[in-house]
Formats: sequence, structure tokens, C-alpha cells
Amino acid sequence: MNFTRQDYLQALDSELEKNIVYHSLSLEACLGAIYDYLDQNKLLKKDEAPKQDWLLAGLLHDIDYGSDTKTDHLKKTKQVLAKHKLDISNTVHQIILAHGPHISGVQPQSQAQWAIFCADSLTGLIVAVALVYP
Repeated sequence: MNFTRQDYLQALDSELEKNIVYHSLSLEACLGAIYDYLDQNKLLKKDEAPKQDWLLAGLLHDIDYGSDTKTDHLKKTKQVLAKHKLDISNTVHQIILAHGPHISGVQPQSQAQWAIFCADSLTGLIVAVALVYP
């Protein structure tokens, strides 16, 4: 079954605080830009995940960071999605798990995994700063 971005956004909105949704949107955009940069400069590896997977991983990386699953963050992604009758590919799930290797045990290997690992904290900081400025 094919799910739309809107399907995933509705799940995010129902699971997360508004500021975490902003962070998820910013990570989605950041991963898209990194993908584009690597692609335009012919730096993408041949076996790298498609851009759609990068974007979806960025969007959904914190979907299990809601109030009732926050303590099990990274361990409940698929469970939270299933609650909304949604799913993701194993590739997207592995990208998501790589943003917290100290929790998931998935060490970043692919370019997408390294990108989410590096950009997650950066986009978190950017959103936090944007929210405190008038």
C-alpha cells in the first residue's frame, strides 16, 4: 500500500508536540538538501537509498518521541506508525535507527544514515533558536 506524505503528517501531528513537528520538518528539508548536494556533485554512492527514503526518514525520525513512547524512543517507531495504519520500508527504518546509535545499536554506514546522524542535532538547535527569537 502506498502512503502519502499527508498521511504521515497527520500521524506526526497527532503524536507529537508542535515544536517536535517543526524539528521533524526541518530535518526532512535538511536531508533533502544534503541528498541534492551529493547528487548534483556526483557524490552519491550507487547503492544509496533514493531521495524519497531520505525525506521520509527525516520526517518520521522522532514519531515515537511522544508522551507515551518517549522513554522508548527509537524502539517504537513501527508500533506508533501501525497505530495509524502506516508503515515504512526497512531502508527508511534503518536510516531512522541510525540517528540514535547509542540507543538503537545501528551505527551509521550509508550516506543517508550519516546525514541523519549529523543533521538531527543541528536542526534541533536551529528550531530551538528560531523559537526563542521574537
